[in-house]
Amino acid sequence: MQWSVIVLIIKLGTKVELGAYTYGLAVIAPILLLMSFGYNTLIVTKPELYKSMLYFTRWLNMIIALIIYSLFIYFFSTIETHLYKLMIVIALSKLADSLIEIDYSYYIKANQHWKVGLYKIIFSIFQFSLIVIGYYVFTNLFLALLIYSLSVIIFATYKNRRYLTIKHLNWQQLYVLIKIGMPLSIALFLSSLNTNIPKYILENNNSLIDVGIFSSLIIIYSAGNIFYYSLYNFLLPRVVNQKHNKRFLQRLLFTILGGNVVVVLSLLILLPFNVDHLIQTLFNKHYVSFKNEFLLIIYSSFAVYSSILLDLFINTFQKYVYNTVTQIISVLVVLIGSVSLIPIYSVFGATLVFVLFAITVFSLKLLLSIYIIRGVSHGD
Repeated sequence: MQWSVIVLIIKLGTKVELGAYTYGLAVIAPILLLMSFGYNTLIVTKPELYKSMLYFTRWLNMIIALIIYSLFIYFFSTIETHLYKLMIVIALSKLADSLIEIDYSYYIKANQHWKVGLYKIIFSIFQFSLIVIGYYVFTNLFLALLIYSLSVIIFATYKNRRYLTIKHLNWQQLYVLIKIGMPLSIALFLSSLNTNIPKYILENNNSLIDVGIFSSLIIIYSAGNIFYYSLYNFLLPRVVNQKHNKRFLQRLLFTILGGNVVVVLSLLILLPFNVDHLIQTLFNKHYVSFKNEFLLIIYSSFAVYSSILLDLFINTFQKYVYNTVTQIISVLVVLIGSVSLIPIYSVFGATLVFVLFAITVFSLKLLLSIYIIRGVSHGD
């Protein structure tokens, strides 16, 4: 959803609005993931957790996330005060989306994927329409995001109202959530930092406009993430059911690697001949000067996409600590790369950091997946 909003802002908004929106997402996304406790995975792998407990704690976590976000924007960013209102509704829009995600996970667990698709299409069209109307009628982004956020929050509150009482707080379940969910949360938080640290460095060393340009260039990567995470959610229950079938796991690994290799080779052949037209269609003619950055990001994205599907092996066997260690290593690589390259090369430096991140996370998760599969005792 957010990649389509970025395209709309490129077409209808200002460079400052684009920078503010993408920087706001870069700040709120890691905080949301840190407070998520990996509910999407736990719902599938830990069916003993009460639905009421998950809903209630998600709401508490979202309130805490908004407070942390507000403090970060006020004390640690260089955002001008006239943009504060916009920054708050950007966070609210992401909080609103996160509140409905638990419902999506239960639908996926019940193999009701069509419901997830229907809800996402409806909310996407709603937000898209509000932004278009907001720009043409009010010439700004603020009111559109405010209406969208409040509408989704009210809908989520009404839909799950029976779960939102203090009586659903179960201390034993809370302990399980913290013990098992926290490593997942930390891994997700660190994973989000991999693409967001470069934005923080760009905002500090350059400007919001550079943040907007880099964020625009990775929207294809973000759009692909939606597909691959949907594929991950679709496959996870099936992999859990086949977790002791070594032959199945081996075939799945070869399919993941082989499929992505074929796609990348096809893009290497076809994309260079069409890249100028594609960039002007997605963005505008000014972005053609970032053609090399755009191509590097697209090719590298498939290493990250492969790593998303390799999480099937890690999370199926509940090796959550492996994911956490992997993300710590990749974040350190990204942090060192960002501090070294972005002050010198700006947007191109951020692109090189993305390539380093992709290579690092794919290599580590591939080694871990092979190690896990080799440890499975039998093949049928």
